[in-house]
Amino acid sequence: MDTGFIKLVGTEIRYSFLRNRDNHWMQVIYTIIPEKSEHIAEQIQTIENAEKEFYNIFKIGNETASAKRFFSSDLISHNSEIENYKKRQNTDFFMSVVEQPPASGVKLSLLGMCLNNITSKLRHDNIICFDTTSGIRHIYAEHLIDSEADEHSDSEKQTERIFACLQEKLLEFDATIENSVLRTWIYAPHVDADYPGIVK
Repeated sequence: MDTGFIKLVGTEIRYSFLRNRDNHWMQVIYTIIPEKSEHIAEQIQTIENAEKEFYNIFKIGNETASAKRFFSSDLISHNSEIENYKKRQNTDFFMSVVEQPPASGVKLSLLGMCLNNITSKLRHDNIICFDTTSGIRHIYAEHLIDSEADEHSDSEKQTERIFACLQEKLLEFDATIENSVLRTWIYAPHVDADYPGIVK
């Protein structure tokens, strides 16, 4: 694992490269955190400029992007600018946004992952899948929600329906939650109140 830290275009970038036996990188994970708070459009532009510079320095092609997650201090007011960021990218990737303010006090930060050994990419609705030369398949499911839920719905039932939907989608790839899922994220507006039902 090759890890490092650089300052670029008003940001701090931490990165970690996973390399093969020939010292060619297969995966890079990076975080971009602006050094100061700005208006949201400028904050995203700062992140985007730093990301481009980071890609240039390490010769990372845009087509290798597989996943990006924004951490936002105010999801409702930031969402349209984040969507504009994605529209400006020239490749498809899994994207998520979490309303979790960056520890540094800025409005946004970005966590990204690139894969340099992609053999095929498939997008079907809210599922994106990357096959790699190492035989690992990366499957991302975006925005799985319980369409029957409202503000009074039971968190346990919602969780059951979301995981049933995930299981159904994974079966299309001959995969299961038990044998194939490495990580899931569940977002709840009232996590303290809903936690027992989600865990059950």
